[in-house]
Amino acid sequence: MEITKYLETDNIIVVYFPRHTGGKFLINCLGLSNQAVFQDNSLAKLQIDGLFTPKNKISLLLDRLKETTNHWDDLKLGCTTLFGGENHAKITNHNFKTDNFIKNLDSTIKYIIEKKLIFFIVAHDDHTLKNILFVWPNAKIIYFTDYYLYRDTCRSNASDRYYKLSALKKEWNLIKKYNWPELPPASIQTLKFFPEHVLDELYNGKNNYMLNLIFDENSRDNTKKLNEENIISLSNNRWIERFAPDCYLNEDLTISSIEFLYKKLNFSDFNKEYITEYYRLWMQKIAQIYNPELTTVDK
Repeated sequence: MEITKYLETDNIIVVYFPRHTGGKFLINCLGLSNQAVFQDNSLAKLQIDGLFTPKNKISLLLDRLKETTNHWDDLKLGCTTLFGGENHAKITNHNFKTDNFIKNLDSTIKYIIEKKLIFFIVAHDDHTLKNILFVWPNAKIIYFTDYYLYRDTCRSNASDRYYKLSALKKEWNLIKKYNWPELPPASIQTLKFFPEHVLDELYNGKNNYMLNLIFDENSRDNTKKLNEENIISLSNNRWIERFAPDCYLNEDLTISSIEFLYKKLNFSDFNKEYITEYYRLWMQKIAQIYNPELTTVDK
């Protein structure tokens, strides 16, 4: 079959999400189905040969989670691990261009397509998404929305709410007067509750640079709206589904949201027990690595 015919498959799913919002967790949950493959070239081969069942898949995920200590490596599953094959180093998440796939489309990827199995590719930004959709014109899309609460809560190191917080606290302690609040504002929106003399100095005085350090809630709304508009413009009437990872903060909601996607994809083998076990250990490991000062053992 011609390479271009392989690239016309609609069994590839682009999962479009910002980093640190649980996109790989969702991919692995869907990959537990026998109708999809993990993001690993050799494991996909084993599955096609009937040697890597859903039971083997969940065992691998749990084992790799247990081995994870103080460094997160996506359980050694990812786009380069799946698409690279013998040319592992030539295909990267920032290098999804037509020529690269035509020259380097791995034999296992071809076999996955021939077997009509679902496989996944990641996009973290519009540029990468456009490149992927140019290469794979019939790709399905799952895009993330409403991820801020999860990232603020579980991945605060990557949260836009907190990444300037240290600088804000430091500057606030340097400039605050005796009649100023002890702590800086949590957001631009909460400034309206501050005394008038503080607002006057922040907005009109020499310390107005502080405003750039204060988190703006409205920026999130604008970003969300812009992202959804971009997705719609790129969708071209293709299969497209949104996913809200804030559900990760609730076990039942997480399980029902993933089950919903199984149904949308016509996967017939949703396994609540597997998803639940994976979810609980994953959340525990995320807490251990990114919030080590908190109690993380969930009995």
